[in-house]
Amino acid sequence: MTKTIIKNFLLVLTAILSLTIISCSKDDDPGAGIDPDALVGTWTTGSVSVQSITIDGEPFSDFLDAFRELLIGFGATQAEADEAIAELEAELEEGSTEGFPSAITFNSNGTYEVTVEGEGSDTGTWEFTKNETAILIDKGTDDETEIQIVSLTESRFEGTITMTEEDEELGSEISIILSIVFNK
Repeated sequence: MTKTIIKNFLLVLTAILSLTIISCSKDDDPGAGIDPDALVGTWTTGSVSVQSITIDGEPFSDFLDAFRELLIGFGATQAEADEAIAELEAELEEGSTEGFPSAITFNSNGTYEVTVEGEGSDTGTWEFTKNETAILIDKGTDDETEIQIVSLTESRFEGTITMTEEDEELGSEISIILSIVFNK
């Protein structure tokens, strides 16, 4: 019974995170000191990782602690509960970073082409925002995405993307911050 509960829970969370809507971050750092010309060119993904997850503004670790206690309350051992939590964290990491571009080309005319391994390519527009400390992809569309620039050099681009979704079924807001690194 515990495994069924865990599997159903993982499926729901994976579905929620797979349908995530990208939202703009409220962070504004006008002192980033980047060279905007460095962005133009083709970049390949170096790494993508989950920096943080919150549910209704609370750290995801609080949710995991409550979930662990729930599992133990249903008769799971501490080891089984810990294993279930580890599986959940791995599923979330994979679901949050799945389908991320393997390469993206930023053109000087404000267009881009992105390639996702096994899924093909797509094109769109981009522009700098927030005093050139962020990049806005596909402004005004359902796919609008803002990337906060952490650092940008001729050969390395680091940024963060905040994804937020209001889950009506759970009545919760789930927010995930991804850390990305691209190399030229």
